[in-house]
Amino acid sequence: MERNRLIVGLSMALFVIEARPRGGTINAALECVRQKKRLYAIAYRSESESDVGNRRLIADSAIPLKHVGELQDALRQAMSDPPAEVRQLVLNLV
Repeated sequence: MERNRLIVGLSMALFVIEARPRGGTINAALECVRQKKRLYAIAYRSESESDVGNRRLIADSAIPLKHVGELQDALRQAMSDPPAEVRQLVLNLV
């Protein structure tokens, strides 16, 4: 799970496609919230065992994505307005 902390730290946002109640994906999402990064999760129309974590994340704080257009908009937004620490990292690498 230490790897998730690093991955989230280097990210501008996290997009959860499918999260189970336990495991690496839900752990990364919770780390994203802890680091105050944007968290998006696919909001599926029908409930299944494989997206229990998505529903939990949306209920807590994740921004729900209901169709492809919202996903595209969220990707554009995340790339155009990165958190300050990511912007600084990018500036230091260039």
